[in-house]
Amino acid sequence: MSDDSLIHALPELVAFVGRDGTVLRHLGGRALGFGVDGHLVGSRLTEIWPEEVAAVLHQMIRRSLRDRGTSDAEFRIGERGFEARIAAHGRDRVLCIVREARKTNAGDQDFVRDNNPVATERRALFTRLNHSIAETQLREQALAILLIHMQGVLELGRILDFGIVDQVATTQLDRIANALLKASAGYAGKLTENSFIVVVERFENRESVRDLANLLIKLTGDPVAVGDAKFTSVASVGIAVMGEDGQTARLLIESARSAMLEARRNGATGAQFYSDTLKFRSLARLDIENELKEAIDQHQLALRYCARHSLESGQRIAIHAYLHWPNAVRGEVAAAEFLPIAESTGLAPLLSKWALGQLQRDIPLWRARGGPPVRFSFGALKSHLVSGCLVPDLSALFATGAVLPADFELRISERTLASLADPSASLQPLAKLGIAIVIDEFGRGFTSLPRLARLPIHALQLDRRLALSSATDPIARKAAAAAMAVAKALEFIPVAAGVDNEEQRRLMRSLGCLEGLGDAFGGLSRLAAEDTARPRRTAHGG
Repeated sequence: MSDDSLIHALPELVAFVGRDGTVLRHLGGRALGFGVDGHLVGSRLTEIWPEEVAAVLHQMIRRSLRDRGTSDAEFRIGERGFEARIAAHGRDRVLCIVREARKTNAGDQDFVRDNNPVATERRALFTRLNHSIAETQLREQALAILLIHMQGVLELGRILDFGIVDQVATTQLDRIANALLKASAGYAGKLTENSFIVVVERFENRESVRDLANLLIKLTGDPVAVGDAKFTSVASVGIAVMGEDGQTARLLIESARSAMLEARRNGATGAQFYSDTLKFRSLARLDIENELKEAIDQHQLALRYCARHSLESGQRIAIHAYLHWPNAVRGEVAAAEFLPIAESTGLAPLLSKWALGQLQRDIPLWRARGGPPVRFSFGALKSHLVSGCLVPDLSALFATGAVLPADFELRISERTLASLADPSASLQPLAKLGIAIVIDEFGRGFTSLPRLARLPIHALQLDRRLALSSATDPIARKAAAAAMAVAKALEFIPVAAGVDNEEQRRLMRSLGCLEGLGDAFGGLSRLAAEDTARPRRTAHGG
């Protein structure tokens, strides 16, 4: 989308509002009479809008946080009509967008209407679903529920324009409905703005349902054109089969949702059937959550380190710190397993603060080894970044004198960067500290280049899987070369993870990469008071 299009699409007022109805931050609103940015911070909804309007907006906030979804409303004050959209943004706050209604009728009475067309569609869909279940039970036929979650632009589009998300969702739903009609398989409906329910009334076996789900994943993966822009989404599909996974609409949808969440954790690479193992996995995740909290409290975690070098000279440039959990009962717990749990349970800020405290203790030991000066690189956890606590926590680290801001790097994954409502507002305070910001796992296509070019970024680190695949996959090699070219064009330092041998080192150099980390330079080591020199190999996590 062009810059002019972005400016044209921006709503009148964008505000983050807490669960209690307090404005935490806002931008815009001049057209609505709200004055300069930040004027409303600390105000309650009842201080901004009439009581009847504030009551409805507050109700929408609670519903959005409860359902992790989005609510729409319309209201009029005097002769002016307004539209509001409220979407959950974290555990305890929402993103609230308010603009003047495009069309108003001054002759109408003052009104506050909580619009939820999705709810109307949902009621009709559930009525039909209940009829299908009753008929299936009567005739002893097969029935399956597919819950499809669209990840990507549907989340990001909320801050651009009210109509973009709806247009994308409508197009995707039409694609799904046409595929079902062609296959005479069933029907579909919209559950939320970025999730759909598909009811499969006729199928031969589980594999035929899986084939249908994979077809829908493929169809919805095609770009959707809205004006001159194209938006791409990634579908995660969970499947529940009647009789095996539930007998009622509620149980089937809950089972399909559990399977869909599992598909999302697996990277949205295919459809996931519900099974009893998911129940036990949820219990296991709860156990891990409790154990992780205890591990943080009892300092039972550790940091492992990997050195980054110049691909040309071999000179050490930086030391990367990775979270490591040596669990006494489970053994080595992979970062890919415990970090998502930390993010989803609110433990991420505590975990991140623990890691910064450990860095404070470890960095002097690294300094004592001697050698040329290097940066220390730490991977920011998303919840710590968006909580607003990362900047003061880093400032506290720098105040100890263990490391100077100029010798510190903060790695932020491309996925996290793309999920931020206002990346510049999140990154600028970090840049003002004097640290270098590195975008990690780059190359997965989550971030637009114009947005990237405006951010205070020091380096782009190529996604490890893309770097490793480049040796054998020509497509991956082209993608890696393109990512390196982007870094060069934007004057960012191109970095590659997974440089595990001399051949990989030469390949990355030929693609334009300047720095790399991996076993080609001696592997990883764990820093401990009693073991400061012995190299140890570990996974690249965190």
